[in-house]
Amino acid sequence: MNLFTKEKELIFKIVNGILLIWFVAAIVFTASSIIDLIIADPYVDPYNKGIEVYQIKSLLGSIANVIIVGIALFLTNKNPKNSEEHKEIK
Repeated sequence: MNLFTKEKELIFKIVNGILLIWFVAAIVFTASSIIDLIIADPYVDPYNKGIEVYQIKSLLGSIANVIIVGIALFLTNKNPKNSEEHKEIK
């Protein structure tokens, strides 16, 4: 999958750049959410169980964000099946 080839139009290069930056940021946010969930704070409040629920919701939201942006990147750069370049010569 080539994101920035010479054959692509300018709008697709801009969209690919935005989606790529968004994808990297989503992966970083997901990694941060996983680290926050795994590594507990030294101060444990037994009455404050809402923080864990918030962290799990945040983690699931960030995973969904990575999946959605990854699918958008894939579908934007997917080679068309009926393209003239990819037809076999008979």
